[in-house]
Amino acid sequence: MALISLLSLNDDVLFEIFSLLNSREALAVSFTSKRAYRFAICRALASVYWTYKNDVDDGSEADAFWEHMRVPEPVSQVPRIRHLRHLVLGDFGEHDIPSLCAILLQASNLRTIEISLLEDFLDYFIPALGALHLLEKACLLEIGPRTIPALPAMFSCSNLASLTLNFDTYYLAPPADDVDLTALVSFLVSMPKIQTLSIDIDKALAVLPNTPSRLRLPSVRHLSLWCEPQVPESIVPLCPNLVTLSLFLYYEDDRPVTFSIAADDRRPVVLKELNLSHVKIAEDTLRRMGHVHSLVVGGLGRSLSSSEFHDLPPLLEAVQPFALHLLTPEPALTEPERTWRPLVSAARQLRSLEVTAHGYASPANVRDHLEPLLAALQSSPSLASVSRVRDKNE
Repeated sequence: MALISLLSLNDDVLFEIFSLLNSREALAVSFTSKRAYRFAICRALASVYWTYKNDVDDGSEADAFWEHMRVPEPVSQVPRIRHLRHLVLGDFGEHDIPSLCAILLQASNLRTIEISLLEDFLDYFIPALGALHLLEKACLLEIGPRTIPALPAMFSCSNLASLTLNFDTYYLAPPADDVDLTALVSFLVSMPKIQTLSIDIDKALAVLPNTPSRLRLPSVRHLSLWCEPQVPESIVPLCPNLVTLSLFLYYEDDRPVTFSIAADDRRPVVLKELNLSHVKIAEDTLRRMGHVHSLVVGGLGRSLSSSEFHDLPPLLEAVQPFALHLLTPEPALTEPERTWRPLVSAARQLRSLEVTAHGYASPANVRDHLEPLLAALQSSPSLASVSRVRDKNE
């Protein structure tokens, strides 16, 4: 059978093949032929990460970036900026802003953006971000309270499906204003396509008092909150259609933080994945929790304490997961009979268990505990898969 040249395939197939290349690979392929260039250059220019490298903030690097992106590429004579789909703006200074804003104003096909330290330059970036009418995903890092009332002007497009807000403690220190949670929720209500929402803030926000019935977020399917307890207690009931919920609640001591949903609040009814770190769900809320397919405990960066680990059975009884992932403390592996049999007895529908062991002074020798762990798990009538127990330090 005769060999077929890759570039002899039809255009639709080639577009699909070249879409699998990362930017560096696509750039390399673009030098091989004019036909390859036509397909590869779109991928080479689709994703860009920019940050200034010089200590001198004179704007020269941003100017060069803008000049490079506005020039047409040689074959199609299409300005490079038209190929840009994903942009990450790292560190920048005041002198870089005119060129960076010029890029945003011309990046008419941009789909995702990540930008840091926006708070001090809001007046410059509001009109530039507002011009991105095809934007689907936005990640705003190290922001402050002033960003919240500016969100409607920055993201006036209705295509936004994912929003990440990461607040910097610098902007939240006294005498800074509190973040206006009501204004944030009102903005989210006006964005009917938002499905993924992530908020990271370690300062209390004003709790929503007597939330009006119109303030509901039915489109939000995936919610991640790194915050103090009153934030999820206000926001989670507004999201009745959650599929995944991740909670990392900040604390001042080593005790887990209690999370509860009031009896008259709506709980998520289609929840399939629940991720908890340093969170204890209140008993009355547990009684109203439904079944979830997947439960991750301690999987957001913090290992469980021994006491937390032994408090797991009521949670497992309530949600009856099919899959369970635990980030465990080392002592939990040393007493497999006491540790695992109650856990497996409570999780009667468990099909898959993944364990990540986290040592203290030295890495846990988890292999020494594998056989007794498996022996303890044999009591499960339903468990079909146990992943390799691994040390987080490996």
